[in-house]
Amino acid sequence: MSRSRLNGLWSLALTLAVLVRLRGVTAGFPGTYNADEPHILHLAVSFGAGTLKPYALKYPTLWPYLLFFFFGIYFLGWSGLGLRHGIDDFAALYAWDPSSFLLIARLLSAIFSIAAAFVAWRAQRRIDRSDALPWAFLLLAFSPLTVDLSHTAKPDNLMLFLSACAWLWGLRVLMESTRASHWACGAFLGLAAASQYTALPLSVILPAAHALSPRRPAKRWLWEGAAAAFLSFFLGSPYCLLEPRTFWATLHDFSAIYAGLSFSRWEMAGRILGNDLHFAGPWLLAGLAAAWGIFSLAFQRRNRRLALFLLSAPALYLLLLVSQYDGGMPRYSLAVYPGLALAAAAGLSELAAGWTSWETLLAAFLVAGPGLAASWAHARRESLPDTRDAAGSWIEAHIPAGAVILADQPHSEPRLPMENAEVEELYAKTKASGSPRSRLYAAMLRGHPGGGYRVWLLPRSAEDIFTNPSLVKLSHADTPILDVRPDLAGLRKRKIRYVMLSSYGAGPESSPELGSFFSDVRSAGRLIARFEPAPGKIVGPEISVYDLKPTSRRRLP
Repeated sequence: MSRSRLNGLWSLALTLAVLVRLRGVTAGFPGTYNADEPHILHLAVSFGAGTLKPYALKYPTLWPYLLFFFFGIYFLGWSGLGLRHGIDDFAALYAWDPSSFLLIARLLSAIFSIAAAFVAWRAQRRIDRSDALPWAFLLLAFSPLTVDLSHTAKPDNLMLFLSACAWLWGLRVLMESTRASHWACGAFLGLAAASQYTALPLSVILPAAHALSPRRPAKRWLWEGAAAAFLSFFLGSPYCLLEPRTFWATLHDFSAIYAGLSFSRWEMAGRILGNDLHFAGPWLLAGLAAAWGIFSLAFQRRNRRLALFLLSAPALYLLLLVSQYDGGMPRYSLAVYPGLALAAAAGLSELAAGWTSWETLLAAFLVAGPGLAASWAHARRESLPDTRDAAGSWIEAHIPAGAVILADQPHSEPRLPMENAEVEELYAKTKASGSPRSRLYAAMLRGHPGGGYRVWLLPRSAEDIFTNPSLVKLSHADTPILDVRPDLAGLRKRKIRYVMLSSYGAGPESSPELGSFFSDVRSAGRLIARFEPAPGKIVGPEISVYDLKPTSRRRLP
C-alpha cells in the first residue's frame, strides 16, 4: 500500500477513535450513573487529606493515585495557584458538582485506550516489519469494550495500556532476550496488576517468553524480571503489601459473594471463548482472524514459539475464569486483548500479502467496521436523554424543598441534593465514628447551595449489587439507610412521604426480603409520576414516584 494511502488511513482511524470516545463522555453529569465511579473518585479525592493510604482495597491504587495527581494540577489552574480559591472551595466543588472531576478521569481513560491500541501496533511491527496495515490498532481502537470503558472513570483502560506495554516487551524477551527486556516486561506487568487485579494472570507471558526464546537467556534474568514486577506492583499499590491481611480479606470478601452459587463450567468456557472471539466487535471476523493467526504461526517452524507465546495468556485466563461464577464478564479478559489483536494482525497480514490496496482497505473495513459501528451506537446511547435526569428535574419542580424522600442507590435514580440539616447529622455521625466520609460531608456543609431534601436510602445486600460485603457494611454505616421491613410504619415514623422505585434498583426478585415493602408501597401509595425509556430516544430505567400521604387526593401538577 502506498505511503499516502496508509497515512490517510491513520488520520481517519485516529479521528474516528477520538470522536467515538468523546461522544457521550459527559453522560450523567453532574452526577454519574456508573456504580463504581463514585468509589474510585472518592478514593482519589481522599488522598488530599494528606495520606496515600486507601480506606478500601477493592481496587488497587495506581489509578486513584494518578487521578489524584491530575486533580492536583486541575486545582492549581482552577484556583489560580490558590489565589482565587482554596482547598475548602475545591472540596465543596467536588461534593456538589463532580462533573469536572469525572470528565478528567474519563478523558484519561479514553487517552489510555487509544494509547493501548498504538502500543499494540508497535508490537505488531516487531512481528511484521513490512508496511502492512495497522491491524492491531484498528481492532483495539474500535473494540466496543474499550470504547465503553472510555466513558467511565474506571481503571480498566489504564490496565489495558500497561498490559499492551507488557505484551510489547514480552515479544522483545521472546525475540531478543535481553536483560533490559526482562526488566521492562516485568515492570509493566506489575504496574498493570497495580491498576486492576484482573491483570495478575497476565504475568504468565514473562516466563512463557523466557522459556520459548530461542536465544536461551540467563535464568537469573527471569528472576530479575519477576522482582521488577513485584517492585512496580508495590510502587503502584503499596498497601496491598503493607497491609496483606486487608488485601487478602478484600479478595476473600469479594469471592464470598458467589460462594455456593452453581453454574455450568462448560457454558462458562463457551462464554469466555465467545468474549475472546468478539474482542473487536460483534462479528466474528476479527476473532476468526486471531484464531487463524495462531493456527498459521503454529505450522510455521520459525514462528511456532511465537504462536505458543500469544496463546499462553488466553489459555491461562480461560483455565482460571472458567471456575468463577462471574468469569464470563468480558472486562475480566481485557488484559489479553492486545495479544488477540497481535494474533489477528499476524493472520490478516498473511492473508493480505497478495491483495491490492483496495482489497486490503475493504478487508480493514470488514474487520474493524463492526466494532466501530457497535462503538458508535454505544456512544450515541450515552448521549441520549436519561430518565433519571427527567425524574430529577420533575422532582425539583413539583416536590417542595425539605420533603422527605425514600430512594434507592444513587446510580439507579436521580441525584437528589440533601438538605443542610441532614448533611449536618451525617457529618456528626461519621466524624464520631472516624469515617473518612466525614470529610466529604464537611465539604458539603461548607458549600451547601440551600434547599434540598431529606433523603433516605433502601438497604441493599452485597449479593444484590455484586460488591464486597465489607464495603456494603461501611456504606450503610455512613449513609442514611432505612430498614423498611416489615411494613410502612417505619416510613411514617420518619415522615417519609415520597418513595422512588427504579427498574435498575431493588425489586421483588432481586431483593425478596423487601417483597412486602414493594407491595405495600404500590397498594398504599399513589403513583404521581412515571418516567420510561423509549428506544432510540430516551435511555435509563423505569422510575416511579409514589405519594404515601393517605389524605392526599390532588395529583401533583
